Amino acid sequence: MAPGIESASNAVLKSMGKNMSFAQIADGLERAHAAGLKNQGVFIFGDPAETYETAMETIDWWKAHPQYNIYATPVFCFPGSAVYKKAVAEGLIEDPLEYIENGCPPINLSKIPADRYEEIMRLLAEHNRDIIEAWPVFAYTSIDADPGRRMTHSFRAVCGCCGRESVFERTRLYDTQWLACRHCETRHQLPPLLDVAPNIQKNLAALLAEYGQVAFWGIGRGFKTLIKPEYLDLPGLHLLDTQPGGTFGPLRVEAPETIIKHSIKFAVIPPPSSPWYEDIIRELKKYGVTSYTDLHNLQWSHLPIY
Repeated sequence: MAPGIESASNAVLKSMGKNMSFAQIADGLERAHAAGLKNQGVFIFGDPAETYETAMETIDWWKAHPQYNIYATPVFCFPGSAVYKKAVAEGLIEDPLEYIENGCPPINLSKIPADRYEEIMRLLAEHNRDIIEAWPVFAYTSIDADPGRRMTHSFRAVCGCCGRESVFERTRLYDTQWLACRHCETRHQLPPLLDVAPNIQKNLAALLAEYGQVAFWGIGRGFKTLIKPEYLDLPGLHLLDTQPGGTFGPLRVEAPETIIKHSIKFAVIPPPSSPWYEDIIRELKKYGVTSYTDLHNLQWSHLPIY
């Protein structure tokens, strides 16, 4: 069951037009959980009515109720939505076409100061990661790669809770953060297809030896599935995103302008399947970066360079 939750603050729920109190939502979650239904849901942060206090109220409740498998995200202003129209009217989106071409990144619609908003986004990222890391891990029993689809696999895996086997067809494992058991619906982490840690670490060390400074651009689900925090404990590595803030492992996520500051000449970007692939390449060229490879290539013993 995936009810609309959005916030633990009644003021924010009213602003969103939810027409119900958080007490009603919490009661529904509790009843469903007691009946044995698998809950999941999402909190959305950054509504125009959001304050630092309402955000922390939601975060505190979220942390106290891990049994409901709730995830969190900033508000996204998709074209046509009320929040998009508000953002355009208030000048938060200066160029609608450019905003859409950039993938509609999150916008702070609230009156929360930038530093406090960044703190909230960091807390979201950290607790989202804690939730996922607490999930059981699937145990693969068979895997077949589809040669016609790059990095797509069909596989069977045993549930860490009910012990039954699930079958998954044509799944992009490195673009997928989790999958649910087909039988008990428990969410699972996905282990790597093979022990790629030695190749990833070797390739990163070789890139740093050649280029001095190397950036990962695009710190999304695929990145966090394949790259483990311990791989990043190397001097000269940087994490870049158009929405900077927060940390992953020992590194802070920085703005793309970091390329100029550190004279970065090489980048690791999302794979061609990513909707941001071509955009990131264009942006890299603007910053003078013409050498790159994609994230999935890091796992191979021979690293392709573009």
